[in-house]
Amino acid sequence: MNSLLQSTAALILLLIMTATALPTSKSSKEELSDVALPNKSPSSKQPFGNPESLTKTLWKQANGLKDKICDDYSLCEENKVVLAENNMNLPKMTEEDGCFLSGFNEETCLKRIITGLSEFQIYLKYVQKTFKGEEKILESIQNYTKHLSNILKQMMKTSDAGTEPSPMSQESLLTKLQSLEKWTKTISMQLIISNFTKFIEDTMRAVRFMKTRSLNA
Repeated sequence: MNSLLQSTAALILLLIMTATALPTSKSSKEELSDVALPNKSPSSKQPFGNPESLTKTLWKQANGLKDKICDDYSLCEENKVVLAENNMNLPKMTEEDGCFLSGFNEETCLKRIITGLSEFQIYLKYVQKTFKGEEKILESIQNYTKHLSNILKQMMKTSDAGTEPSPMSQESLLTKLQSLEKWTKTISMQLIISNFTKFIEDTMRAVRFMKTRSLNA
């Protein structure tokens, strides 16, 4: 009897821990929106090898850059009319990518994140060439993005880490972006950094959820 009670108590404790660790949402279709975003500066130590620390660092850098674009050019996310008038096909996560609480699939999610990070590289390079005075922070963001992608590839159980854009198509896209008019370039920078920040935000939540699942496995 004592053995049965102990086993039951252990099972209840495990269920409580699991429920506490899972991010919640108002709807099964919502993203992992209740995982808190970082509100403190990351450690001064380089976050190499730790995907959670890398995503926090990337989010902090990208979000700071987004605010700077807003301040420098008076172009903020609230300006919906201007920002809505775009046809940029920037990477974003959908329910089919397996990164949200509803239908979460670690392999599918990792593959989507890796592909998205790769697709963002040329856009980040464009912002680096366009946003004068912020070359160093953008170089840092690109380096962290590459490193995060490599770490996530190592986390995959299969070797299928998705496809990367061809160098030729990337250079063609960069040339097209650089040919934009000055004001359109400014809007493009805001769109790119805003979407990149959101993508990293979703990545951070997914990575935290993966960590929670592994700890409770």
